[in-house]
Amino acid sequence: MFALVDRAYLYDGSFEGLLCCVFEGFLRRERPVQILPAGEPTLYPAREITTRRERAERVLLGMERKISAEAAELVQLGFLSCEPERERLIFDFVCHAFDVGRLAADDRASDIVSRLQKAVFHLEHEAHMLTGFVRFSEQNGTLAAVVSPKNHALFLMREHFCTRFGEERFLIYDNVHREALVYQPYQSAIVPLEGFVLDAPDENELRYQTLWKRFYDTIAIEERYNPRCRMNLCAKRYWRNMTELKGEVPAGPPDYLAAYGLGEDRARIPFAPSEKLPLRPAPWQRKGIPRMPYPGSRGFAQRTLESEQQAGQRPGRIVEKSCEKLT
Repeated sequence: MFALVDRAYLYDGSFEGLLCCVFEGFLRRERPVQILPAGEPTLYPAREITTRRERAERVLLGMERKISAEAAELVQLGFLSCEPERERLIFDFVCHAFDVGRLAADDRASDIVSRLQKAVFHLEHEAHMLTGFVRFSEQNGTLAAVVSPKNHALFLMREHFCTRFGEERFLIYDNVHREALVYQPYQSAIVPLEGFVLDAPDENELRYQTLWKRFYDTIAIEERYNPRCRMNLCAKRYWRNMTELKGEVPAGPPDYLAAYGLGEDRARIPFAPSEKLPLRPAPWQRKGIPRMPYPGSRGFAQRTLESEQQAGQRPGRIVEKSCEKLT
């Protein structure tokens, strides 16, 4: 266990920088009270952590080898989430994972693991919802759309849209985190972008938007109108960017911008994820991929036994008994 110290770590906002904070904590055998992007105010004595790529790779590779690939994926996807103080949560998870071992990513009894898993689930769910709620409009021969996600969802939406519109040119702008997914045939990038606003639709685009709204209103059944059900299936925060629902919510930025300190009047928080993100496909693309079995099942006991044998350890007596009972 590391000693909790009254000190804040400041890093450059990148994923590699966060891994360097983890490396520094392990090196000094200490656990900082806060881990913040550089420039954020803090009441604690601050220590600036220099980003070194070799240290970041060493931490990530160490997690994959000594813990599991699932734990490394959880850390990388957790960095994209909107979880408050996600840096400190990831640091605590890495410390917990090295203590627990290869099954740390599925240790649902731990509050740290549970919080991180919920944050990643929220990220993946939002990215999945946005793949159906993005509405493009033509802007000078390029398809453009605006989204307002709580998480950095563009990184999980990237593969879906680049595959679906392989021969198109498009731009998806995240007005919460001020970044954009830009694509031209067979090339894509996610870049910081300030103050992007869609142009007023021309006559041809306006005609298509009118047709889409008319289609939406025509297929609706008035007797089955259920606003609560509609909000359950499509949250109100998506409506302002959907062509068929514009006008049903007040104009202006989403209410949760201020809650995350990301309003138009606030400075942009530096953010630079790793180029390796994400390591695994989105949940709706994982057909046929075996998932970790639940504790108490035959597969869980067998997986635990295999993990300990691969690590060169003698299987624990509890695992041996579990396998004997199940066989």
